Amino acid sequence: MKSFAAKFLRGFAVLWFSLVFVVIMTAVGLEFYRGGFWHGYKKLSEWFSPFNLSGWIVNIVTCLPAILAFWVSEKIRPRLKVVSH
Repeated sequence: MKSFAAKFLRGFAVLWFSLVFVVIMTAVGLEFYRGGFWHGYKKLSEWFSPFNLSGWIVNIVTCLPAILAFWVSEKIRPRLKVVSH
């Protein structure tokens, strides 16, 4: 049962990260489409600036379910016993 739960949680984490990636790339693409290259570049620089603390917090909170699911899947995954001679 633990193996199924670990696989399910890992699959959920991959799916969640994929969806977040698609949503972010769609938003970036729409900004480039809406205002042209320089407008899109300016928005991209604003969103992913290392000084944009609110942007980092939003990205972490958005990815948090996947991070936690991956962490829990690693904790409940059955371990192989290593036999040393």
